[in-house]
Amino acid sequence: MEFFCNVAAPSLSGPIDPYFWTHIVLQLAELEPCVRHSVMTISSLFENRRSRDISSAVAVQRNVVALKHYNAAIRELQGPRRLDLGLTLLTCLLFVCIEVLHANGDIAIRHCYHGINLMGTSDPPEWVIKLLMPIYRRLFVLPFYFGDSQPLANCPALTQPSPAITSSFCSYFDAQVSIDAIYNMTIQMFRQTGEYRLGNMRYQPGPPEILAEQKKIHQYLSQWKSAFERFESEMPNQFNQAARTSRVWPLQMYHVCTVLSTVIFTTDETDYDEFIPTFKELVKGAGELAGLRTRPTKSEFHFEMGFAPFLFFVAIKCRDFETRMEGLRLMSVLCAAQESLWNSHTLQVVAQRIIDLEHGITTGEESTSYYTLPDDNIRVRHFVVGPVKSGTDGLIGREISFYMPLDDGIYIKREIFSMERLREPLDLQDSPGVFAVDLATETLLMTELKN
Repeated sequence: MEFFCNVAAPSLSGPIDPYFWTHIVLQLAELEPCVRHSVMTISSLFENRRSRDISSAVAVQRNVVALKHYNAAIRELQGPRRLDLGLTLLTCLLFVCIEVLHANGDIAIRHCYHGINLMGTSDPPEWVIKLLMPIYRRLFVLPFYFGDSQPLANCPALTQPSPAITSSFCSYFDAQVSIDAIYNMTIQMFRQTGEYRLGNMRYQPGPPEILAEQKKIHQYLSQWKSAFERFESEMPNQFNQAARTSRVWPLQMYHVCTVLSTVIFTTDETDYDEFIPTFKELVKGAGELAGLRTRPTKSEFHFEMGFAPFLFFVAIKCRDFETRMEGLRLMSVLCAAQESLWNSHTLQVVAQRIIDLEHGITTGEESTSYYTLPDDNIRVRHFVVGPVKSGTDGLIGREISFYMPLDDGIYIKREIFSMERLREPLDLQDSPGVFAVDLATETLLMTELKN
């Protein structure tokens, strides 16, 4: 329990205030066996992640302890005592954390589904709305990155920003809660329109209902930015690191929403070029936080999404070479090794490969300038990191598919990246790939190019 208090709990929330983990969870662990067993499971798994030798006797023993406590927590839920709604939702959240630590994306998403469905079909107490709902809201996007791109459940409280909150903020927490909901709406819309960017609906006009949703999101973003600026005008300019993180994080989400909500129907990657100033703002904000870092070592694990997906977004979609390389560099400074279901090093390898492809770094083309934007006909449209497989040469690794332009269609360039290069243990070889987004690929107009 001491390890959880001092090491794991402060790290689990990533850039979000860790109060929930450092106070609420620990308080309930003293009172509720199911919470206590779940915390012990998380602590053991987290400690193993910090161990360099996962095959050692100590590491094996930690896994045994973790499994023992996990089973005990499950038995508590199945026992004759009926848990109240709040405790059930909290335990479900802890189970999500356990499965995310295991990189079991499918099971983690199923736990999310149960929790969100329960929250959407019941009348949760005030403390659940205040403390648990914001976390479930941030987990709502997981299936849009790692699943079938279908909503977990119908729970408007997780996807619709409160009009009162959108118009005025009393704290950075208020701003965070509001932009979380807008981010969920944006990601859901972006995934739903994949066929218009990559599939048979390319060059077709967007349907009225999607255009209406886009307009609504843009209105929310405008209201959010105005409310944020009004709130900031009344705040002192002196920030410590925690306060600056609370400020930068929602702004990062705002910038990402601004870009993604605009390019939902784009077929030319050059459309991203008008957002180069926005990408620079993303890098600037992350750079400010990197400059405040006092600890040279970074965390092994964040339960919640951190800066990795946003800096990765800069690295793959901003074609200004200096900016995208700075985004890539900052990933190695700010990001935990694993953030939610994202493997940060895998993202860095993918981003570096996309940069190589677009700037001709590995082609020997000396005429390629790093300081000119690459032509649209060599820009990567999309990628999918697939499951682990063995290549023709016996190499075990993840197959990464890069969606490249070809005349009016798209072809797929497939490459195998070794587990060693991705810094993933071989015991993850049966786990799902990251960004395995359902884009109805069987309907894409494309040819295949194998490495």
